[in-house]
Amino acid sequence: MNQPLLGALAASLVVVTACGGGGASSTSAAPAATAVVSHGTITGFGSVIIDGLRYETSRAQFSVDGTSGRSQDDLSVGQRVTVRGTINDDGSRSAGEVAYEAELHGIVASVDLAAGSFVALGQTIVVDASTIFSGVADLSGLAADNYIEVSGSRTADGSILASYVEKESARSELEVKGVVLELDATLKQLTIGSQLVDYSTATVPTGLTLANGSFVEVKGTLVGSVLMATRIAQEDDFRSGDRGTLAEVEGLVGALAEDRGSFRIGPTLVTVSGSTVYEGGSAATLVEGVKLEAKGTVQADGSLAATRIEFKLSSHGGGDDNGGTFGAEAKIQATITALDASARNFSVLGVTVKVADTTVYRDSRDEVRSFGYSGLAVGDYVELGLVEIAGELTASKVERDDNDSRQLVQAAVDSIDAVGEVLAIAGIAVDASTASYKFNDATVSAEQFYATVAVGSKLKAKGSYNGTMLVATEVELDVED
Repeated sequence: MNQPLLGALAASLVVVTACGGGGASSTSAAPAATAVVSHGTITGFGSVIIDGLRYETSRAQFSVDGTSGRSQDDLSVGQRVTVRGTINDDGSRSAGEVAYEAELHGIVASVDLAAGSFVALGQTIVVDASTIFSGVADLSGLAADNYIEVSGSRTADGSILASYVEKESARSELEVKGVVLELDATLKQLTIGSQLVDYSTATVPTGLTLANGSFVEVKGTLVGSVLMATRIAQEDDFRSGDRGTLAEVEGLVGALAEDRGSFRIGPTLVTVSGSTVYEGGSAATLVEGVKLEAKGTVQADGSLAATRIEFKLSSHGGGDDNGGTFGAEAKIQATITALDASARNFSVLGVTVKVADTTVYRDSRDEVRSFGYSGLAVGDYVELGLVEIAGELTASKVERDDNDSRQLVQAAVDSIDAVGEVLAIAGIAVDASTASYKFNDATVSAEQFYATVAVGSKLKAKGSYNGTMLVATEVELDVED
């Protein structure tokens, strides 16, 4: 759970101004700064940027996994944090406290490359083209028995959609957060996901009553397949001092009530009413799995009464009717050939890519912490996580990397010319006439390939760009067994 770092944040600013006439002075109250609690994903630095909103951090205190005295340099893009601060009169934001807590510190049990997921401490962790990796290049770098750290959002089915995955050194204390299932108060056991937890010798805070459905944080050690808890506590995005405060929580919708009057984002219960304002969607498009940000006031019971719901761009959850924020996932690795700063877009492989306020930026080439759109240049080699909606590509992740002649696109097929061996993938023309064709890494003939591939199939094409087409050396189709 988040630990307090600061006392109560100032609710207002007082400005003393000198007045004319006999040296007399008076004191007048400036417009009050508004206290705010934000829970979301780090999308950049230069101070700290949370879901596209910049927080000035010169006076902020930082904590990592409950340890205070840390610094901004201990954080990474992709990690989900809680910021307590103020929205100032000019609209700028200042952070008093920035707290990061991993969703899981565990040991990998298995990796499923085809499904884009792995299992650790009984939790299924799903990665996508937007996931930030540290210590490994991607999911293929993980293996059973690796120690890992995960930050991300809980999905409606209880899995974790990872925004950050780090391969870390071995550690004795493991940690997992999640919903209590199969509670046995007599044996003092419960499960989180499929992980059995024994809390018979754990420290449990006074007043905490465990129940099925409650959201908890468990720390402990693995003994065989059982997590022997040393500490178990209730997990909450808010503290008692946050009651009545403006709050913003970003994540995936789960536990949606039948009347759509409430849902959960992780441990936070969000309630909506007839006066709630929707952006990018409506009450009718509020479905489990959709990504959004809920803004409102923290209530006495710790829930968030939402005054505004803002749907976010995502390739997970939602559907065709969710207000145009849900699309197909795509991935591109390529060299930037053009930039349009006024339109905030750039070109790769002959297609235009837009950026959003919530695009995550990372510089793996020069390791510039404050890297963002303004740091991009023609000739930069980038790895892009993308969402494709109605033929339009928007970057969810932009990662600058060392220059590479290899160009890659992985996305759904738009069109197929089997005779000419030309494909369109995410709007990119691909000449596959000299390529090696594969099904799940196994080489197949062109006849086999074109007899199986269809519009909508997900392909990965590698090759070089000749200015008009991606000339593929390899085209691979994922085929279910």
